[in-house]
Amino acid sequence: MSSSRIRTFFVLLLVGLLSLTMVSCAGQKRADSVELSPEKLGRIGAKITRSPDSKPAILSKHGLTPEEFTRAIRNISSDVELSRRYHEAFRNALDEQKDPSA
Repeated sequence: MSSSRIRTFFVLLLVGLLSLTMVSCAGQKRADSVELSPEKLGRIGAKITRSPDSKPAILSKHGLTPEEFTRAIRNISSDVELSRRYHEAFRNALDEQKDPSA
């Protein structure tokens, strides 16, 4: 192989790696930008509990992937106050779903 072909190969390799890095970083930025309150996450969690087969549709409706939802729940569970708010909203949403007339 000539040195110009080797150089071209490495330039293309570098461009490909940079493209992958930029796509990966863009995806991470999107995931970090999805910030929902503990109350909203509690209501979403209750909907999923009542209809587990609809989980992808429920999450998609709220702009979340399963990984983003899991990450958000983990972040909330690390804070006692946020966790309390999540569980309260979760229980209230389940109660409302059981008896919508109440």
